[in-house]
Amino acid sequence: MTADWPYQQIWLVDFEFRAPPGERPDPVCLVALELRSGRLIRQWRDEMSREPPYSTGPDSLFIAYYASAELGCHLALGWPQPARVLDLFVEFRNLTNGLPTPSGAGLLGALTYFGLDAMAAVEKGEMRELIMRGEPWSADERAAILDYCESDVRGLKRLLPHMAAAVDLPHALLRGRYMPAAADDLDNALGLPASGTVPEKLGFPTGPDGPFRGLSVLPNTRLVCGIPNGFDDFTLLAGSRFGGSIPPASTA
Repeated sequence: MTADWPYQQIWLVDFEFRAPPGERPDPVCLVALELRSGRLIRQWRDEMSREPPYSTGPDSLFIAYYASAELGCHLALGWPQPARVLDLFVEFRNLTNGLPTPSGAGLLGALTYFGLDAMAAVEKGEMRELIMRGEPWSADERAAILDYCESDVRGLKRLLPHMAAAVDLPHALLRGRYMPAAADDLDNALGLPASGTVPEKLGFPTGPDGPFRGLSVLPNTRLVCGIPNGFDDFTLLAGSRFGGSIPPASTA
């Protein structure tokens, strides 16, 4: 199926990164596989330059699983966002909407759903713990992290043919356009100090009778994401210590 897709290059991409609560992602490594040529790129953080090592133009397709994570790494590195994004997480959720997914909706769950080999969840958890531990990593640990990152890319390659027949590419690309926007929204909010009264800090009207009355967050907490929808729906997600919704504005 992918042979008919109108792209000169099709890149399967995965990053590993650290993400302390309320902070921007800190890329550790990346692996990218170009589907047509078989070219494989493995880069550690100190090998990354000011431009991505793969094409991001409209003649290339960027494929990832939960792409906003990879695109958040693009933002952290100052890299341009891909013009064409296919997110297999979004497409898997679209495909299985209303259906049971016994192993979840992550990459392991999607691979399992189609009867494909996948890394054991315990092993994946151990690798994530190693990454989140942070530096220093030994040479063997660095190699293991890169191999783990590559295993996710290889998983994407195994998954793609099973999903390609069900992917309506034009509609999938429309859904994919949301992922750079989601990454950008999160990047704009990350690191914003949020102690005190949040709406006032963000420039929203406040008052004793207003919809934002009394909303505050704990000291030393950072706002992760604030998404206004007019003034009648404003949701806050802040670190691991606070999360809540401001009540809808009265329409009376």
